[in-house]
Amino acid sequence: MSNRAVIGAAFARAPRAGGPYPARVPRTRLVVLTALGASVLASACSSSVSDIRPSPVPPGYLEALARDGGEAGTTRREREGGEQIVDGILAAVGDRVLTRSEVMRALRLEEGRQRRPGATEEDEIDAERVRWASTQLVGIAARQAGLRAEARMVDSIVKDRMETLLEEASEKEGRPVGEEEWLAAKRLTKEEFRRQFEDEVVSMAYVRKLMYGIGGPTRPEVDPEVTPAEVRRIFREHPEAFDEPAKVQSAVFQFFVSGLADEEHTPAEWQDLAERRAEQLAELFRQGHDPEFLAKRYRLDQEKMGMFQIAQKSQPLELVTQLMTGPGGVPGIKDWLERPDLGSRQTFVARHPQGPLVYGVIDFEPASRKSFEDAYDAIVEAIQGARAASVRARIVVQMLDAGSVVSPPELEDMVLDGAQQTLDKIAADDILGKVRLR
Repeated sequence: MSNRAVIGAAFARAPRAGGPYPARVPRTRLVVLTALGASVLASACSSSVSDIRPSPVPPGYLEALARDGGEAGTTRREREGGEQIVDGILAAVGDRVLTRSEVMRALRLEEGRQRRPGATEEDEIDAERVRWASTQLVGIAARQAGLRAEARMVDSIVKDRMETLLEEASEKEGRPVGEEEWLAAKRLTKEEFRRQFEDEVVSMAYVRKLMYGIGGPTRPEVDPEVTPAEVRRIFREHPEAFDEPAKVQSAVFQFFVSGLADEEHTPAEWQDLAERRAEQLAELFRQGHDPEFLAKRYRLDQEKMGMFQIAQKSQPLELVTQLMTGPGGVPGIKDWLERPDLGSRQTFVARHPQGPLVYGVIDFEPASRKSFEDAYDAIVEAIQGARAASVRARIVVQMLDAGSVVSPPELEDMVLDGAQQTLDKIAADDILGKVRLR
């Protein structure tokens, strides 16, 4: 991985985590799943997980998959100048298929988040295929139970999600960002954005139906309500699990030696000049000068001259350390970041083959321990999220056991492994393993 990629990684949003495939995580290390309101469950009817029936694959899909070496068929789009192949099918569940363009569209919604350390774009594509296939399996079970995603439900979810995304974008840009501007930046239409949520609505509603036993004689799959006694016990036994980690907001500056090259100086002189400029910049940073001003002053905003990255907000110190010390990372910075006296406006100057690098701490927030009152809601949310994740994973496993087909076969193995690992992880967790999952 290039130095630019590693440093850029340290300033993106936190990665999805949990198991080998990405999943959203809260501030604590526990899995949290966002719950839908009761209105989403209005169309629920009687069913149980044992009612699951196999789902077929589209006619001819397996033959096409074998013929085309893993990307069964292609979709075509009319272009000026003739027809062009623009897409390929990456997965199929039941009568639904997932194309590469749909995967890339979903990943664009998450642009800005950091990939898992060492993950390539293809790894991220595989993770999205697993997420999509799992959602489809839960969706099939939901539709067999009579649930449907009503338009008003999807509209409500889409509206809330867009408002959140626009708030985040406006905060990042320092100015109001409108819906049309945001969609244009992501290369999405309104219809494409809305489509991302349709399957999620019905699958999440079904998970909630099974959790609470809504719509029929079926008993809940888990004990959905969290008792105060459970919360007190978990906090008493593991208060450190709900600590606020140390956080850091940083900026990175790098001088490219090649950008200083001329015929009047030797390579050694170029290196010496770059290192002197790096020390000067570090001193100005420690004095409190604005990072963006410094980048422009030393022309590091020009691609030939160097590189400049700044975090929009503070991130957990542990995550930043992991990203900055991975393959292609900054030599010696791990020990520096782990110092007990780390603080705001400190700098670390490192030598690098491309040119000297300055890492500056804009703001540092030390770790702090939450009180029981402050941790209460996070504990409840984490337990409920774990219970929902357990139900979802069990639906996926049972759907596959009942004969539902995910294509290609290696994706089916990935989906099954991911669901089973979720169940194993919850069972083995020193906190979640103690909650009442039936």
